[in-house]
Amino acid sequence: LADKQAAATAATELKAQEAAVKAEAIAAATADKQAAVTAAEEAKTQSAVATAVAKAETAAQALADKQAAATATAELKAQEAAVKAEATAAAAADKAAATAAATEAKESAAAAKAETAAQAVADKQA
Repeated sequence: LADKQAAATAATELKAQEAAVKAEAIAAATADKQAAVTAAEEAKTQSAVATAVAKAETAAQALADKQAAATATAELKAQEAAVKAEATAAAAADKAAATAAATEAKESAAAAKAETAAQAVADKQA
């Protein structure tokens, strides 16, 4: 009877140990699964952050390029306006010079006529 009880006790202890080992294995597997899930979530988060950063950088570069193009266009327009203003000023100066030359020519012609008339009168009187 004592041997039977000892055997039963030993069998019970063995079952308890097996159950404990099984429980530990399940706990370890669960922990590993949770760690894997956490790692996957972290990887997704990092990927999302990297994507967001890349998008922000691309947008910032596009904005900088757009601003540079706008600045270049504004500078080009300013240069064109300056060239046009210079051309207009030069044309105005040329026109003024031509007008002055024409006026001088008219005055010279009038003076020459007056001299000729005076000479004719002097010749006639003589």
